[in-house]
Amino acid sequence: MAWKRIFARRSFWLFCAVLAGAGCQDQEQIRSYDVPKETAAASKKHNGLALAQARPFRFTKPDDWEERPPDMPQGVPRLAVFVVRDGEHVAEVSVVPLPAQGAGALANVNRWRRQLGLRPIDDVQLQKELRHLDVADGQAPYVDLTGRDPTGPQRILGAWIIHGGQAWFIKMKGTPELVGKQQAAFEAFVKSMRFTDGQGAAHE
Repeated sequence: MAWKRIFARRSFWLFCAVLAGAGCQDQEQIRSYDVPKETAAASKKHNGLALAQARPFRFTKPDDWEERPPDMPQGVPRLAVFVVRDGEHVAEVSVVPLPAQGAGALANVNRWRRQLGLRPIDDVQLQKELRHLDVADGQAPYVDLTGRDPTGPQRILGAWIIHGGQAWFIKMKGTPELVGKQQAAFEAFVKSMRFTDGQGAAHE
């Protein structure tokens, strides 16, 4: 319904405002006070919990994924962040909303390709490489990319769900060995996502 989409958008932008405000608050405290480590850690944990509770979606988290607080690197909100470890191998999972209009999907896939030292592709090639996952909102386009970054061989699994005027990009990036082991867990995580249209969020 139209009112649900409007409510979802408002909830998303409210979340971003809270996220930005939390970052500004942390910066002001750093400038003005010498905050004890215990107090700063407790404040960060409290802000992260509040931001996580404001997410407009819920999901089922794999047991071996370590959840991190939402953040906004380079001004891009990551509404969910997870780290997966297996010995020396590390992978990170993130959920990022971007406008669903225009060439957002192709642009984002090409950004992932550049992270792996791969050449950009056009929309025709993208359609050839796409797989799809069945999700609550229909089907989620899905790509599997392997290349290298400055740390060595890397692999990206990326999917996106269109909801509430946003394209919700879910990405796992890490060593090929670990990402391969975690592929089934990543796909299950994507399939588990349910949008709450502003009625609060949680994970199971």
